[in-house]
Formats: sequence, C-alpha cells, structure tokens
Amino acid sequence: ITNPILIDGREASTYSASDRSRLLQAHEAEIKRLEGLEFKTQETIDEIAALRAGVVTAIDEFDREYAARKAAAK
Repeated sequence: ITNPILIDGREASTYSASDRSRLLQAHEAEIKRLEGLEFKTQETIDEIAALRAGVVTAIDEFDREYAARKAAAK
C-alpha cells in the first residue's frame, strides 16, 4: 500500500521541471499578493500560512522524487 502525496491532484513524478517551476511561481505570486494587502483578516493570514505550508510540502516531495530518479539513474 502506498500513500502518494498529491500536489494539486497530481503525483510529483508527473511534473516536468518547467511544470514544477510554474506551479511554485504561481503559489509564490499568490502569497506575495496576499501579503501585500495592508489590512488582512484572520482568514487571509491563515490562507497565507496554508499556502506557505503547501509550498514547503510540494518542494519536499519534488526533492524526494528527484533524488529517487537521480539514484535510479546511477
């Protein structure tokens, strides 16, 4: 039994390097947009935190998948 981590509904292995960059760039832009608001509700603050946590999880999973591919290529 495996429990893959899905990133926007897809497994990390299905993303190309450019797909990964575009996904992270989109999330970064949304975080910056929300952080740029002078006044933030608690809901907005929580959304920023959730987006940041999601990006960290995605990066961890992308790095894990890349390391596995790199090791398999040796």
